[in-house]
Amino acid sequence: MKFSLTQRLTGVLIGVLVLTLTTISLATVVATSQSTERTLQRELAVSERVLYSLLHQRGQQLVQAASVLADDFGFRQAVASDDEDTIVSALSNHGRRIDSDLMVLFSPSGEVSISTHELPDIENIAAGDVGFVESEGNTYQLVVVPVRAPHLMAWVGLGFVVDQELAAQLKGLTNADVTFLSDQENTEIYASTLAVNLQHDLLAALQNEALADDWYESQGLRGQRLSLDGPVEVLLSVSYQAAQGPFRVLRQQLILVIVVTLLVSLLIGSLWGRRIVKPLKKLALAAQQIAQGRYDTSIKVSGNDELAQLGNSFQKMQEAIAEREQHISYQLYHDTVTDLPNRRLLARETENRAKAGESFQLAVLTITNFKQLNDTFGQDVCEQLLKQVKVRLLRVSDNFWLASLSEDKFVLLTTECTSETEYFQLLECLKTPFEYAQASYFLSFALGISESPEHAIELDHLLRQAHIALMRISREHHNIGFYQAGEDEYHMRQLAISGALKDAIKLNQFSLVYQPQLDLEAGQVVAVEALIRWQHHELGFIGPDEFIPLAEQSGDIQALTRWVLQEAMSQAAEWQEQGLELRIAINLSAADLLDSSLVNYIQALLADCKLSPRHLLLEVTESAVIENPEKAQRSLQQLRDAGMHLAIDDYGTGYSSLAQLRALPVTELKIDKSFVMQLDSSVDDQTIVSSTIELAHRLGLKVVAEGVENKASWRLLQEYGCDLLQGYYIARPLPEDQVLSWITSLDISSISPANKYRYKTK
Repeated sequence: MKFSLTQRLTGVLIGVLVLTLTTISLATVVATSQSTERTLQRELAVSERVLYSLLHQRGQQLVQAASVLADDFGFRQAVASDDEDTIVSALSNHGRRIDSDLMVLFSPSGEVSISTHELPDIENIAAGDVGFVESEGNTYQLVVVPVRAPHLMAWVGLGFVVDQELAAQLKGLTNADVTFLSDQENTEIYASTLAVNLQHDLLAALQNEALADDWYESQGLRGQRLSLDGPVEVLLSVSYQAAQGPFRVLRQQLILVIVVTLLVSLLIGSLWGRRIVKPLKKLALAAQQIAQGRYDTSIKVSGNDELAQLGNSFQKMQEAIAEREQHISYQLYHDTVTDLPNRRLLARETENRAKAGESFQLAVLTITNFKQLNDTFGQDVCEQLLKQVKVRLLRVSDNFWLASLSEDKFVLLTTECTSETEYFQLLECLKTPFEYAQASYFLSFALGISESPEHAIELDHLLRQAHIALMRISREHHNIGFYQAGEDEYHMRQLAISGALKDAIKLNQFSLVYQPQLDLEAGQVVAVEALIRWQHHELGFIGPDEFIPLAEQSGDIQALTRWVLQEAMSQAAEWQEQGLELRIAINLSAADLLDSSLVNYIQALLADCKLSPRHLLLEVTESAVIENPEKAQRSLQQLRDAGMHLAIDDYGTGYSSLAQLRALPVTELKIDKSFVMQLDSSVDDQTIVSSTIELAHRLGLKVVAEGVENKASWRLLQEYGCDLLQGYYIARPLPEDQVLSWITSLDISSISPANKYRYKTK
């Protein structure tokens, strides 16, 4: 059979066209298959990054909360004093703030001391460890940080449970199914977003590693198995059929285009050859680019035919994949509730500003009653309130860069030097009630501010300093506070002193000095006050005003008082053997007055030292008596009944009433040095001191004036009828081995303002 030229040309064109279309179809199928595989691998890679990022974010949240707890002064004191109730309370409170599921305290060697769950001991424990542990059928993400003061006292750990909620959250971010497995011989699923029947099949397949890959293929899945720290693995899986969805439409359209093209080609032959081949080549090139992971190629096919539709489908598929990846990336850097930049983007912003050499302020704005609101009204209401707070902050603070730090904290960055007045104005704008669902909600706020580079450069340091300012203003009942240089160093010194207190007595680091008290009537030294001193080998000299309040807070004050009593009375007994009888004045704290065994302890010491009770004068401050007046009065009465002298110390600086003073069984009143040191030049002090002496004498009390600094003050006190004097003008506090020689050599007439004393004391 012979064919005409037209037929042959048409046949050649049709053959070439068929061959071209077949080649394009095969290339498209291969390209889309490869693109599908690449897309799946990319989705698995993105899901892996999101998984590690979310776990890291949770870990950082745990680290920050645990670090705040470990830096908490009261918590360290509780750990140092082994106060289990306070430790449990602190762990519970801090755990609730971040909804922690696991709270635990380890010993320095990793042994579990206190825990909300049954946990094994941890060997080779290290600061900041982020890992996973099993307990009571659940798995927890656990973080531990050291508790130091300054030496390591313990490890505190916080943890989140690995549960269905976490798996669902990850699937919401990545669109990949997430399965948490045990890394044990008997594989167990902790949480999974897979269907229940698939979970059972998966467990059976995982019993044989060789069958696992076949199972993925049979279920139309692509999977990736990841190992986490501890006995936990994660299986990420994505659906091959779902990824093929966009391409399935593409293939159907491509088949339609081929059929239509062949039919039309039979009629119009070579006239449409070019017009068909050219767009197909363009689509093939686009398919190859998609297979290579490039989504920025513009796919334009003119006309309204199937080729144009196929081009539009390619374009939409490309845009959908790019948008999906962009959405995942956006979620990594923004808060899901307020849509504000999160801590990760905040860190990038502060780092960029630091690199640019900018000075800025970082203000942490915390909603102080957020937990109460959340417990009362629920999470949904509080999320709506957080969104309103964001809107109001953006409206009133144009010069701030705003971020979300946690559910109840925002961060404001400014390149300008913002004054405290401007921050007050900001808080004023937040005082107006927030309206939601026809109800009004009052939110209270506090601001802690640190500055870069004056205070720090790194974000963690700036946040820590801002939180230190927040803790300070919380104690002071203020709502705005700027971090003050050296504040964290002072905080660390307080912790170090508190930690060193317990061993100070054992290591014999304390010593006593004695300041003489001069009897004006007798013209001789009749008493000395025992004053404690502390010289630490690392911290240097530590004044009583530093460590006494800490000892009272930690409960070490009673042991310290007993040490002073024992040392002072032993010294008094030694002087008595040398022929020097002196009364010893010793200070008692509020905690000592609440010690029911104090009287018996002192009486036993007096008996051991062979001292009469009259040789002992116990001084208490007004504030110590006010703390528990009834019990303090009862303890003082017991001491007085035992024959000891009692005195009110630092009189005039407390809040006691005259009625209370009259009711106390004291024998002396000690005027605070703040009224005596400037007595010769202050008319007000003269009025206060003279009236106090007169009042005390009318109540039958002797009066001791401390802080006598010059001869003129001595003269005035003598005129007012003061009984005893104490101060640097007479003598500074003396070591025990200098007291006897000083008293023996004292010539009162050489320092007295009058010629009343013409003899040398013996």
